[in-house]
Amino acid sequence: MRRKWPFLLLAFTLTVGLSVPGTHEVRASEGDSQPSIDRAGEHLSLGTDGRSRLYPNDWYPGFKDEQGRFLHDFSYAGYQRGETELPKTPKNKRIDVTKAPYFADPSGSRDATQAIQKAIDAAVALGGGVVYLPKGTYQVNPQDGKDYSLNIPASRVVLKGDGMNKTHIYNAQQNMKNKDIIRIGNGDWKKTGISTKLRKSVTDPTVLLPVEDTSGFAVNSYVVISFETTPGFLRELGMQNKWSSRLGKVEPLFYRQIVGVDPENKTLTLDIPTRYPMKLRDDITISQTADPIVEVGLEDFSIANIQNAKSGLGEDDFKVVGTAGYEADNAKAVNVIAIANSWIRNINTYKPAGNTDYHLLSKGIILDRTKNVTVDHVTMQYPQYRGANGNGYLYQFIGNDNLIKNSKAIGARHSFTYANFSANGNVLQGSYSEKPSLLTDFHM
Repeated sequence: MRRKWPFLLLAFTLTVGLSVPGTHEVRASEGDSQPSIDRAGEHLSLGTDGRSRLYPNDWYPGFKDEQGRFLHDFSYAGYQRGETELPKTPKNKRIDVTKAPYFADPSGSRDATQAIQKAIDAAVALGGGVVYLPKGTYQVNPQDGKDYSLNIPASRVVLKGDGMNKTHIYNAQQNMKNKDIIRIGNGDWKKTGISTKLRKSVTDPTVLLPVEDTSGFAVNSYVVISFETTPGFLRELGMQNKWSSRLGKVEPLFYRQIVGVDPENKTLTLDIPTRYPMKLRDDITISQTADPIVEVGLEDFSIANIQNAKSGLGEDDFKVVGTAGYEADNAKAVNVIAIANSWIRNINTYKPAGNTDYHLLSKGIILDRTKNVTVDHVTMQYPQYRGANGNGYLYQFIGNDNLIKNSKAIGARHSFTYANFSANGNVLQGSYSEKPSLLTDFHM
């Protein structure tokens, strides 16, 4: 039985679940009643067009009252769509980075990057595992030719410390422009070459897509649904002038998993409803991707950057070579790219010895093209550079159906930011913002 978030989540959808007025084109009504689908041996009850149990029995995605108002269903946010609790990390079978053959220095005085990365690579070779950092400070820095310090490139790897304020991951390189302390993922979605087009415009939220061809698509495969920013799209939303630069660009919109394929009726059933009108005018394309990295966790440690000693933290100093703003530009603590069903929990930033007030150089946690990632009990604080070009963002959603709960952002430019077309279905629950220079917002 699906575990759904309580009333607080419903209240959230009332305040930030933005609805786009329907244009009453053709609805994907065929086969809306899907009593059940068998997904890899699991009997998945979809109810009426993917109805969530958070809502009444007669509710369905896109349901409107007599005034045309409706609520999106945000109850799919987080790890495994909110259906299961986060996994408990086993205490046995850990790979201790301080022991042979790794011997990572826990004093913080010597670079431990290669030792920890070798432990991560060993876990990957085993098909997964827990890479354990005992109490101490571990200095990590980007190695030659790398734009990250540590990388988790495969599924089922957990990077685990002894606890917040016990295990410290410390980046001691002042120039971290466009670099990450920790990166999860290998880059963009890897498309398989299998794709199809939408067969009819779909204006209401739905799990059922009428497509031109179902060939090659299979249950459990992942897809990216994209659209082209046509003149009609830009005109409809008033996105002229500044936004006209997007004209003709293909943008990702939804990242989904297939739970049903019907070749006879030419439909694909998705695991999560859509949330935006999709029109033939905008060349809606459904592209299959390789399976993403899954079941990756970061937990139980503190993380920080050394501050940049140079001057120049103005709004546009990210453009000025030799300034602190330039060298801190787009520096990220944790960058998560194109992964699904993973988590970050019990992590905070800290002020290293020698820093004045700062914990980070610029950005905190970026969820980029991700799906169903949970961030729980995390505190990101005091970035040094809060200038333009996206700096000082402590949590940034650029994916689908991610959940940030019980977390804090302090001293940011934007504490929580929903960015780009692919940011939808994301939820903040029980989270807190303090002393940002600008507001939590929806932009980019």
